[in-house]
Amino acid sequence: MDYLPFIDSEDYDADSISQVEKEIKREYAQIEKDKDEDTNLHPEVIKLLNLWKVPTTTSHFDTELLDEYMNPRKRKFDENEDGDEDEDALEERILEICSKKYPRIDLSRYFLNSDDEESLCITHAYIEHQEVLLKDCLSKTLTNQWAINNEFIKESNANLNLILEKENKNLVDLMKYRENAQLKNKPIFDKLKQKWKDNLIQNVLGTAPSD
Repeated sequence: MDYLPFIDSEDYDADSISQVEKEIKREYAQIEKDKDEDTNLHPEVIKLLNLWKVPTTTSHFDTELLDEYMNPRKRKFDENEDGDEDEDALEERILEICSKKYPRIDLSRYFLNSDDEESLCITHAYIEHQEVLLKDCLSKTLTNQWAINNEFIKESNANLNLILEKENKNLVDLMKYRENAQLKNKPIFDKLKQKWKDNLIQNVLGTAPSD
């Protein structure tokens, strides 16, 4: 714990090195365990990322359904008499569950079987509005959203690089300060070390310390 890297010798104790390596492996194991969480990120990185809330995964319920649909070995839907997988049964069950969780669009406004002229005009206006939205507005809106998101990611990356450069410079400055401080006080450390050795020898030999 009292090792001074710039003035002490490089004769390390093997047991101490082994213990340090064990601690390093333990920390790496903890980071690997928490790699999907924010605990292994720098606090400043977490603050920056929290400025833009973007869901990276679907809910557990949706992920489970997708995994069940994409992996035949994990499917839990009905089988027919021949033991073959019933795809229709799975799709019906997924639609049923999703329809309960996510209410469907009310289609009554689009019905064309009404005899009322006013209702038909309203329905026509709704349909025309949806057509214009899908044809013109939606594509431009999505493009703008992606452009804004990409620009944010670009700026975030630039900010993170600035933070990294600043922290690296701080580390370099800290190492220079430590080196200068240790070299400046090296005579004092050498004197104290020699005094400690002399006192140790005197205690072992049982002689009185000399001034």
